[in-house]
Amino acid sequence: MTAEKTVLILGASGGIGLACADLFAENGWTCAVHAFRHTEALQTWIESHPGSLLLQGDLTLPSAAKQIVSRCEYHLGHIDSIVFCAGTAESKPFTLLTDDDFRHMYDLHVIAPVRIIRAAFDDLVQQKGSVVLFSSMWGQIGASCESHYAAAKGAVLALTKSLAKEFSPYGIRVNCVSPGLIDTPMNQMYSSDDLREIIDHTPAGRIGIAREAASCALFLCSPDASYMNGQILSPNGGYIL
Repeated sequence: MTAEKTVLILGASGGIGLACADLFAENGWTCAVHAFRHTEALQTWIESHPGSLLLQGDLTLPSAAKQIVSRCEYHLGHIDSIVFCAGTAESKPFTLLTDDDFRHMYDLHVIAPVRIIRAAFDDLVQQKGSVVLFSSMWGQIGASCESHYAAAKGAVLALTKSLAKEFSPYGIRVNCVSPGLIDTPMNQMYSSDDLREIIDHTPAGRIGIAREAASCALFLCSPDASYMNGQILSPNGGYIL
C-alpha cells in the first residue's frame, strides 16, 4: 500500500539526518533513509520503524542518484518530499586546499542534490512535492579555513532560490535550512577554544541540537509551509541577525 506521505532523507546517518528521520516518522511520514558508509547506524532505526526503507550509495557517483530514487519509488510508490542533509566538513587553510578538495565539496553538496532532484523530478511534479536542502551559516557569511566548504554551502543557497523560481509553476516548493553550530559529530574538528568563541558570539549562549534543525525541515515539508518557497530558515541562536 502506498503511504500518504513519503520523504527521502539523504545523509540520514548523520546527526541532523537522523533527527530528521525521527521527527518525520513521529509525524506520520514514511521515511526512506539513505547513508553511504554508516548504514549500520540506521539498522536499529529501520527495525523500529516498520515500512521504512534503507538505501545505500555514494552520492558523488553519477549513477547513485537514479538508483536511489528508483528504489525509493519502487518500494514506497512515490516521493512527496526530499530532504538533502548529506555532507561533510573540513578545516584546512586555503593555501593547502587542492582542486580535488574543492571538487569533492561541490560534488557532494551541490552536484549530488542536483542529480537527486533531477532523478525525482517527474515524481515531484506529480505529487506537487517539496525539497529541503541543508546549507550552513558559513555559506551565508564565509568561514576561515573552510573556504571550500563555505563556497559549496553558499552555492546551495543560490541553488535553492533558483530552483524555487523555476519549479514554482509545477507546484514544487524548494527551501533551505541553514543551521549555525549544531551538536553533531561533524563539529569534532573544532577545538574547545573554537567552540567557545562561537558560543560567546551566539546570543543564545549555547550550541544548537539536531532536532532544532530537523524541525525546520519538517515544517518546510508540511502543509503549514505551503506559502514558503525559496526561503532560508536559519536556526543559529542569533549568530547571524
